[in-house]
Amino acid sequence: MGTTFDDLQTAVSREGTVIESVKALVLSIKGMVDAANTANDPKIKAVIDQIVARADQLGAFVVENTPAAPPTP
Repeated sequence: MGTTFDDLQTAVSREGTVIESVKALVLSIKGMVDAANTANDPKIKAVIDQIVARADQLGAFVVENTPAAPPTP
């Protein structure tokens, strides 16, 4: 038998878990860089801003490409 709807739901759920893990990693790195930037170096601040922007892009991409849940029967 081919792929079932349950298989598809499982794959989407797994993908969501991976995406959340990547987002958590990116935000963790941002936190470490923030903590290391005790001199308030503008170059480090620019890198921090890039990290946050990319995490936001990832989140927006997920929202844009996640279909609405099917109605409950």
